[in-house]
Amino acid sequence: MTDSNREPSTMPGLDLAGWRVVGVFALCSAAYLGLTPTGGWDVWWHMAIGKVAMEQWTILPVDIFSHSFSGEPWLYKDLLAGIIFYEGFGAMGFAWFAILKSLPVLFIMLGTFLITPAGRRDPLIVLIAGGLAVAAVQYRIVERPLLFSLMLYPVLVVFLERAARKMISSRSTGQMVRAILPAVLTIWIWALLHRAVLVGLGVFAVHAALLLVAALRGSVSRRTAAIFTLGLTAAALLVLCNPGGVHLYTTSLSMAKSEIMRDMISDWVRVGPLTLLMDFPVTVALFVAGAAAWIARRLRGGGDSIAGVVHGGLMLLFACFTLADSIRWIPYLSIQSALVLVMASSPGNATVSSGSFMFRRARAGMLLVAMIGICGLMVLRNPFGVGMGEMHDRYPRGAIEFAREHRLAGPVANAFNLGGYLIWEMWPQVLVTIDGRNDIIYPPEYLEKAFRSQKNADVFDKMRAADGVEWVMASNIPGHVTHGFLTRDDDWMLVYWSEPALIFVTRDDHPELARFEMSYIDPVAVDVSVVAAATANARDPAALAHLESQIRRMIKASPMSIRANTAGAIYFHFRGPAYRKQRNELLRMVDLLDTEGSWSHDLRSRFNAIGEGWGETP
Repeated sequence: MTDSNREPSTMPGLDLAGWRVVGVFALCSAAYLGLTPTGGWDVWWHMAIGKVAMEQWTILPVDIFSHSFSGEPWLYKDLLAGIIFYEGFGAMGFAWFAILKSLPVLFIMLGTFLITPAGRRDPLIVLIAGGLAVAAVQYRIVERPLLFSLMLYPVLVVFLERAARKMISSRSTGQMVRAILPAVLTIWIWALLHRAVLVGLGVFAVHAALLLVAALRGSVSRRTAAIFTLGLTAAALLVLCNPGGVHLYTTSLSMAKSEIMRDMISDWVRVGPLTLLMDFPVTVALFVAGAAAWIARRLRGGGDSIAGVVHGGLMLLFACFTLADSIRWIPYLSIQSALVLVMASSPGNATVSSGSFMFRRARAGMLLVAMIGICGLMVLRNPFGVGMGEMHDRYPRGAIEFAREHRLAGPVANAFNLGGYLIWEMWPQVLVTIDGRNDIIYPPEYLEKAFRSQKNADVFDKMRAADGVEWVMASNIPGHVTHGFLTRDDDWMLVYWSEPALIFVTRDDHPELARFEMSYIDPVAVDVSVVAAATANARDPAALAHLESQIRRMIKASPMSIRANTAGAIYFHFRGPAYRKQRNELLRMVDLLDTEGSWSHDLRSRFNAIGEGWGETP
């Protein structure tokens, strides 16, 4: 072949360099998002189920973890995910969580790479679209089975896209069947891992429906549409072959229809366009870019008409679901928009690496700038920090140790967010009132009552009259303190305080814990309660010593707690100049005082306000 007959040069050196940048970005971002502290609430009960399944070699037919629905029929839908979490954690600890959290990043980047044929792949477009998709969903990359949905969604879309292309161009029935099989098997694997497989089935159905329309119009063969539809039917039937069976369909849909669940679960909240823009700007940017590229491609008459309608339609559908339904659709909207952006923006023929030397240098610079910019965006949007292990003061480890030491067992009235950790750490000695299993075991009406009991004393008393619970593990996370009304109930004692959790016990049933009672501390307003106690007992040295001992227990339980250290600083501030050293040491613990003893304006104002009329003013 002579030079004049050759294809335009593809400049393999630049392609290789560009894809190396994309690969480095994928690996670095995967490692960065994987190495975040563990903060998910649900992973613990998922692992507890995996543990029971592996130790007893059984699929649990009834609930065994709660006292409120113990023995009620139950079919767990994410069994394989629970086993994977449990077995990996047992072998590798938190390093296993890091690996699992890194995988969605790699799968999303791989999906944006594979969605277009080899000759149309552009490393710059893949980097921008895939990187922004990762940044958009990073808030959902936590230890829970949703990780598997984030992995499998781009895989399924790629398989469906490839199957459609092969089936449209093929005349062999055998080749058509082989083309659709990977998508069918992906649905089945997804069903074993996470209930959001219903999203995958919906995507599959959209592809099949549009192929049927195309077949009726004569754009594709009816055999192609028929085999694709049979593939969808096979996938839907395979979904039933999971531990939960038809339960996966029925309970997932019932939860989606429950207005009670929508009011209580943050993932089901509805948002308007302005809120969506303010809270999820990266997703909005991806959607706008994907829609603009898709429209421009359609106006130019480029791309396959069926594929264009399918993927653009899915993107628009997810946008409508996000606005009309809830923010649970954000991950799928983000990933689908990225895939549309890649498909609509990729060149139609020769690779983009051809061109002058200056052109290639400019593109290389753009790749590096894009990589640095997206990495910076992910750092700015990281809500978890960097590290491995439990997120600081996230889980009630100290409260659980206190409960074990003092033989608190049996049924417990617990805050919703703490239920999963209690199951993991204290079952079977302790049975919870509620946990994150939502639609799996607890009816929406019960969930509403349980949530109300965390804030409403009357509802709480009625539930306790029915179940006879003698102790409570309440949430003490700032802004989410529960059961605070019990500090004003003479029948209950606050016996443990830490940053993540509180423990209350009934006074009559646990007189042995009276020596631990924190009678001066109100968890809802710690500093105000310390001021009130110090002022009321200013002339009672024994009472002041008792108050100090309670504050020291708080600091011992959570040494870096701003609330506990501030409470101690307030107390020593009240005691006067002789206690200045103790006061300042506590403030330095939480960076409220610098090494030279300078006070911030806000801190000075706060102390003057709460300490007006007594003690030393700063």
